[in-house]
Amino acid sequence: CGEIISAAVMAATLQSMGHPAVALMGGQAGIITDGVFGNARIVSVNPDVMLEIISRGEIPVVTGFQGVDSTSAAGLTTLGRGGSDTTAAALGAALNASAVEIYTDVDGVKTADPDMVPGARTLDYCTYEEVAEIAHQGAKVVHPRAAEIAMDHGIPLWVKSTFTEHPGTCIIAQDLAPGHVRHRITGVTHTGKVAFIRLEIPN
Repeated sequence: CGEIISAAVMAATLQSMGHPAVALMGGQAGIITDGVFGNARIVSVNPDVMLEIISRGEIPVVTGFQGVDSTSAAGLTTLGRGGSDTTAAALGAALNASAVEIYTDVDGVKTADPDMVPGARTLDYCTYEEVAEIAHQGAKVVHPRAAEIAMDHGIPLWVKSTFTEHPGTCIIAQDLAPGHVRHRITGVTHTGKVAFIRLEIPN
C-alpha cells in the first residue's frame, strides 16, 4: 500500500509542478511475474501502456515492488526485498532506456558500510558483477536482481543520493569500465549473520 500511495503522491507532485503525470500500479504498467507471492520474479514487461502515456507527453509513475501473476485469480504479486530496484531496472530494459537511476540515502556504492566506516569512499564506477557480488554478501545499496537485469540488457545503472548533488556511482559492464576499476579491491562487506571463530590449541 505504501508503494501505491507513493506513486499517487509523486504523480500529484509532478502535476502540481506543471508536468502531466499518471500513476500506474505494476500490473497496469505491464509487469508480469511468476506466482511466488511475496517474493515474485518478473518474467516479462509489456511496455505498451507506458509508451502510449509517454507519447501523449505525460509521465508514467509506476508503483515499485509489484506486478501481476497472469495465471492466478489472486492477481497482484509483490517482489520481495529490493523489489523497487528490480522494478526500475525491468522498466528501463522494457523501455530501452539509455540509463536507469536509483536514488537512495547514500551518494552511491561505497567501499564499506558508511554506518560502520564513516570514511568509506564512494566509487565513481562499479561493474555489474561487482555490485551483484557485494549485494549478495550484505551490501544493501542496490538489489542484485536489479544489477543482473541491467547487465543482461547492457543498461548503465546509476546509484545516487536523494539528498545531495553528488554524481553517484555508475554501474556498467566490465569491458567498458576504466582500467583502474578492473584491477582493484572493490570494497568490504558484512552480512551480520556469520560468525568466524578461530581456536588455537597448544601442543
